[in-house]
Amino acid sequence: MKKTRKDRCLSVAIGLLLLMFGLLYYLLFRNPTSLYLWYFPGIRWLTQVTSDINPVNYFSGFDSLPSFLHVLAMSYLSLGLIKLGRNVVLIIPAFWLLVNLLFELGQRYPNEVLFFIPESEGFWLLHHYFLNGVFDWGDIFASLLAFLIISFHMIINMKHSLSLNFSCLKHPVFTHVVGSCVFVIGIGSLMGTSVGCGTSDDSRRCPQYSSHDPVYLSYEELRRPVTTNNEQTLEDMGKIYLYQKYLFVNSRNNGVHVYDNQDATNPIHLSFINVPGNIDIAIKDGYLYLDSYIDLVVVDISDVQNIREVYRIEDVFPYNPRQNLPEDIYLSHYDIKKGVVIGYKGEQQ
Repeated sequence: MKKTRKDRCLSVAIGLLLLMFGLLYYLLFRNPTSLYLWYFPGIRWLTQVTSDINPVNYFSGFDSLPSFLHVLAMSYLSLGLIKLGRNVVLIIPAFWLLVNLLFELGQRYPNEVLFFIPESEGFWLLHHYFLNGVFDWGDIFASLLAFLIISFHMIINMKHSLSLNFSCLKHPVFTHVVGSCVFVIGIGSLMGTSVGCGTSDDSRRCPQYSSHDPVYLSYEELRRPVTTNNEQTLEDMGKIYLYQKYLFVNSRNNGVHVYDNQDATNPIHLSFINVPGNIDIAIKDGYLYLDSYIDLVVVDISDVQNIREVYRIEDVFPYNPRQNLPEDIYLSHYDIKKGVVIGYKGEQQ
């Protein structure tokens, strides 16, 4: 029995270590201006110092590390604190996998999820999480990988006849109370880092939550053939692409400017390709590939004087309703059937 309780306490220690590692990842490499992290002194300075060594800069998959750690950490904590029989022990990682999947998919289908959640102020955190969070397939795969790892570990333990009907805590009252708190910790750690705070608030406390109604661009307008003009000025410059003697410069969420770059010291503006929601560009064999919110647009640029759309694949990219929103602006709701969100009501034009 002592050995079994020691194993359970080791499981708790591993869970806490993984949870702290996930928190450290947020402190170092994620936006620190969130509800739980805002109170730590020096966090903004620390984030600036570590921005150049962010592992995501070298491998984008690291961005899903918190989801991976969350399933592992909460499974190990639950295993150490909650008594379960051998026949149902695998319900622990399955439960935390399900929780992570539901919360992640809720960001992809917020309207469907929020239909079951009251609109009262007591549930504003849930509304904020689902409306303003960004769905990521990487988080789905990371959660599944964590589930497989912890399940394999638990199966090995069962084969070695390690009893699981014990808790790290000896007193039964503590066992039930702390075991119940695991659920609160798990849900809170999922949602806590989604609550943004104003970075200019010197008092280091979150401002009062406020929400805004979205402004939409209908799918009919979004999917009209791309047009060109010579009047658009370059604003909020994004990706730059050099192709042959031309320079293609992305204007975030607006489109692409085309320059004659034969004289690199003095590029000549030729035209602007109007593509709403464009952030990224790529060119191959005389074709320009652009994202337009959720669509992929292919444009023939073999003749820059006669640029035209040749193909469009609809609903290729996951929809991010926050693409056009500042960090401190939250949506009270949005309806994906109405179109893509391009701003919010009350925004200064």
